Amino acid sequence: MIIRLGREEAVVDEAGDTGRLSVVADRSLDHRQLAAALRRSGLGRLDDAHAWLSIAELRARCVEPHGASAEQFDAMVAYAAGRGWVAGEELRAHIDLVDTGAR
Repeated sequence: MIIRLGREEAVVDEAGDTGRLSVVADRSLDHRQLAAALRRSGLGRLDDAHAWLSIAELRARCVEPHGASAEQFDAMVAYAAGRGWVAGEELRAHIDLVDTGAR
């Protein structure tokens, strides 16, 4: 799944694809703008290098009827936990900075 992070909000795309997880953000937006958009969306927060996503909120937006089965979602979280990418109720995701033209 992909979290598309813009100036005002974060949107979950490809909710059924539990084989990958990333946050995609426009490189023209600064850290403060991206952090505010992620926080407003209810999906999570940013630290200096990663997005920390609420597992409960991701589940609500990704599990059937939105795309993924509960088993697929749980397997994704278990895989992430095994790699050390889960802390408490949050799942760590890398941030891909791209040129989307948002200004």
